[in-house]
Amino acid sequence: MVVWQSPPADLGERLVRQMLRNWRNPDHEPVLRAVMQIAGNEPAVQERLRYIIERSIMRPSAQALASMDEDDIVALIAPAVQRYLDGDVSRARSPR
Repeated sequence: MVVWQSPPADLGERLVRQMLRNWRNPDHEPVLRAVMQIAGNEPAVQERLRYIIERSIMRPSAQALASMDEDDIVALIAPAVQRYLDGDVSRARSPR
């Protein structure tokens, strides 16, 4: 299943797991590390990386959220926001 096609309640977890798999993949990790190192030093690369992240992560997220009603969005996002506001990282693990 494509991460973006996950049920909204599972999207955050699946996205993070996919990102971690990519970082741990011996074929992807060196490329990702190089991109991040270059992005830190090259304004043109920073802009391109921002563009890629916006199009590949932010836009699909916005589209997924746009299909949800307000109460579902609040239920999905509010607990994470509250953890940041409270500074309580001990509750960061989902109750699954």
